[in-house]
Amino acid sequence: MATATWTKPKPDSPPVVKSREKWEGGSARLPWEYQVTAVIPHIDTPEELALVVELLRLQTVQPFIIVVDTGSTPANLDRVLEMRASDLEVHTLQLNGVRHPSDPVAMAMDLATMVCRTRFMFCTHADCFLRHRNVLDEMATLCEDDPVVGYQLSPRPHDDWKWMVGHTCTMLDIDWMDRHNITWSQRRLARNFGAIAGIDSEDYAPCPTRPNWPDTELNLNYMVKATGIDPLIIGSEENRQRNITTDFDHPRSYVSAKMYSPKYFQQVKRWMKLAKQEARVRIDQWRLADCEVF
Repeated sequence: MATATWTKPKPDSPPVVKSREKWEGGSARLPWEYQVTAVIPHIDTPEELALVVELLRLQTVQPFIIVVDTGSTPANLDRVLEMRASDLEVHTLQLNGVRHPSDPVAMAMDLATMVCRTRFMFCTHADCFLRHRNVLDEMATLCEDDPVVGYQLSPRPHDDWKWMVGHTCTMLDIDWMDRHNITWSQRRLARNFGAIAGIDSEDYAPCPTRPNWPDTELNLNYMVKATGIDPLIIGSEENRQRNITTDFDHPRSYVSAKMYSPKYFQQVKRWMKLAKQEARVRIDQWRLADCEVF
């Protein structure tokens, strides 16, 4: 029988690269080779978004990033599309109209959940700046045991907000969500849980007598609750404030205030200026730390 022999490759031999099918893409690192996918709904804040993305890229657990634009102006959308890279996809929703102002974000989160190719999905905002480098690592570790981990939904007129997570800073186990068919859809929220708020299953348009119902995160939370578990809440936020926590700096409602609340926007714009300045300092510090390591 012939004996197999091994020949040491020459120093200049090219690395062996596993052959791929065409549909697997050409990036050096494929989307499903990351541990976490970070998801950011976006509209008309490309400057803030760029800082959010850079802070994510400097995490110790570097995520694949999905930005879902929900209707930016052509000029701002062009700026977002220019951000596409091997670790960042941009998807767009070009909607002609919606029944409820929270619909586009809920739709964006459903789209992101559908295209997520990692076990864990980190949900955040385009105006939420991470404050330390281990946020994703720590939350993914918690999510090994608890499939929904995040910051509490900010206070709402309905009592259920107290046990719910928002999507400012939340980690989800996508494998678990798939097994339980969990979605963000507000249409499904109205049809399946509308009786809780007296909502007709065919009509979930905004109503002043039931503010924040429907809301972006409600279907996710009610469906999670229906499985018999409670989300693991690791922190909280307040409305209409600059929320500075251990994990993030969030001038809350900057994006929606820009669209719907001109008076409040003047206040949150001042907070945002400070938040961006401090985010840039952190980015420089984290980059310098990486340089010192090497």
